[in-house]
Amino acid sequence: MVTPDDARAIARRVDRADLAVTCAAHDLATIERWRDRVDALVVSPSARCRARARRSAWRLRDAARAAGETTVVALGGIVDAASARAALDAGAWAIAARRVACDDGDVVASARALLGALDPAPRG
Repeated sequence: MVTPDDARAIARRVDRADLAVTCAAHDLATIERWRDRVDALVVSPSARCRARARRSAWRLRDAARAAGETTVVALGGIVDAASARAALDAGAWAIAARRVACDDGDVVASARALLGALDPAPRG
């Protein structure tokens, strides 16, 4: 496993210390461990989703609170504009919406609909 610290060392070795380092976070323990050593945490699942429907105890708001000043990217469970808005309202600074863009077959139309439904309201 490559840790965020390993990734930073590799970036420095190839003279790319400017690269952003992220970490996948599936629980609060991971967030607490790495939040001060990464540029962003990719929190998954950020909502109830098909792949992890049983993990209803996971709460994006709790993850964003635990992350402190570290950027949170919500991944998983973003299925429409409403769930994207909910992720941003819960404290995510960005969303990764793979399924919403891929399920209907028209990626451009899906992205436009998603962006059009999201106003630049302040985050959690």
